[in-house]
Amino acid sequence: MKAKGFLFLCMGAMLAGSLPAIAQSIPPVSSPKVVATYCHHCGWIDVEKGGTHRSDCPYVHGSSSGGGSSSGGGSSSNWASTPTGMIANTLTSALGQTLSSWISGESKPDFSSWVEDRPTLVNTQKGGSNGNNSVVFDERSGRVGIWDNKTRRWLLRPYYYEDLILTDMNAIPAQKMVKKEKRWGIINADNWVIVPFDFLSVQTFSREKAPIVLYYEKGRTGRCKICIPDASAKHGYRLMEDDFEDAKTYWPGKEPCVAVKKEGKWGIVGQNGAYTVEPAWEGIVPCGDYMEMPMMFTQIQTGWGLQIGEREVLPHEFKDLNVKNGQVIATYQDGKTGVANLEGRFFLPPVFDKVERLTSKALEGKTFFKVTKDGKSGLYTDDGVLAAAPVYGEETDFEVLAIASESQSYSQWLKRKIKELGARKDEFETTASYEARKADPELMSQYLMKVLPDPESEFVKWSLDNLNTPRKKHTLTLSSYNADEGCFLVTDSATPAFSAYSLYIPLEEAAAFKADMMQEGKLQEVLKTAKYKVYNDRIYLSEMTFTLDNGTTYLLKTK
Repeated sequence: MKAKGFLFLCMGAMLAGSLPAIAQSIPPVSSPKVVATYCHHCGWIDVEKGGTHRSDCPYVHGSSSGGGSSSGGGSSSNWASTPTGMIANTLTSALGQTLSSWISGESKPDFSSWVEDRPTLVNTQKGGSNGNNSVVFDERSGRVGIWDNKTRRWLLRPYYYEDLILTDMNAIPAQKMVKKEKRWGIINADNWVIVPFDFLSVQTFSREKAPIVLYYEKGRTGRCKICIPDASAKHGYRLMEDDFEDAKTYWPGKEPCVAVKKEGKWGIVGQNGAYTVEPAWEGIVPCGDYMEMPMMFTQIQTGWGLQIGEREVLPHEFKDLNVKNGQVIATYQDGKTGVANLEGRFFLPPVFDKVERLTSKALEGKTFFKVTKDGKSGLYTDDGVLAAAPVYGEETDFEVLAIASESQSYSQWLKRKIKELGARKDEFETTASYEARKADPELMSQYLMKVLPDPESEFVKWSLDNLNTPRKKHTLTLSSYNADEGCFLVTDSATPAFSAYSLYIPLEEAAAFKADMMQEGKLQEVLKTAKYKVYNDRIYLSEMTFTLDNGTTYLLKTK
């Protein structure tokens, strides 16, 4: 150890003695390229703005006094404060760092970056970028650093680090070799170590001023500590004193939080490091806020439940819970699934084998619930209204069914129609009459009854007009004959909210009937005879006539 220290001192002295020779190979002081320099103790120094080394910098040579180098411009007689002196001191500092690492066996020396200020660099996927700054990889040294894309300068040269996760310039998870093992710690852009390099994995948020979890094991699980923002701390972050058995990061609402496990129980630590939920649960998942109270899934031995503040909304008897937009898909231990609201009321009963959310750009952000029971699937709207009966197979285009169902709600159509007619001036209406009915509800009602005398018929016509588009078509299908029941099942795409209708045909006539109906275009002719009505807020088939080539007719009539 003494021999290594002696070698280091000798090399430092030799370098100090050869500074004039080094300075000769440096561009002239007046060169515009001399805008900043790096010191291992002081960090980056902006020469262009008159920056100098700190007063306690151990790498400053030739300084007449300790305080002279800390002033804004420095003394003109202080060679160490000049651009040439600062660059020379940077080389001394960099060589000292490399020799120290080499002697300790931590890394091999690399002098290439001193000769060329801009080594060949490539972007790395390891740490990504943060605004104007990027983590870049030095192909020569095999290390990563931080490059400012805007000013085209190094913020942190690639001297030491194998990896960097760049989300916050004040707290940067960094990985380097420690005793021949890659370990994580936290630094800032000035290269100050905030958290020692004692950890094997790290989990962080893609946002500034957020907690960072550091694990003692690989895989981001198991024993860990949490580093949190703290304005009173020296570098703006501090490591919490508690050790945790496990932790998981969440961003459920306005601020990030960390679910932590302590003494076998889970709780929640907020952004400031205080417990928002004391560790008391077998499992916990924060879900955001509702009515200014924290909402979370909590687990005890009997299962998962939903908590809003201190109130238990759903009891702890579920195998799985999933919440979005105030709707909770809840699965019991036996696998039966339904959908509840945040008051704990099931608007889709838990009788289905599976419930999935269905949404897409084609649905313009609207959400449907695709339900499956006994191998057949259907659709409900996000408020629990049946949109397509559960009679469809998996090969069905449920998005098309959802689009078709938009024209199925009579009450919604009527609201839109009344609003549209009420706000529009009729061609044969004076301006005075138009203004008068807008101000008088009775006059408005009389006007609507005049222009919309049979709204149900208008709704049926509108629904049928909206059936034929490139994505959907009005079709009729005929099932196989059920000899025991004596009927065919007829499915009309205009009424997806209802299952198939029964068409009773005598057994002795069934074969001839089907042969006739299977002719090309025959079922499309039958559709022209269909009559519809409104039932349960949806368009419903009331009557349809099937006519064979020989003139025989069969009537399908519903109640």
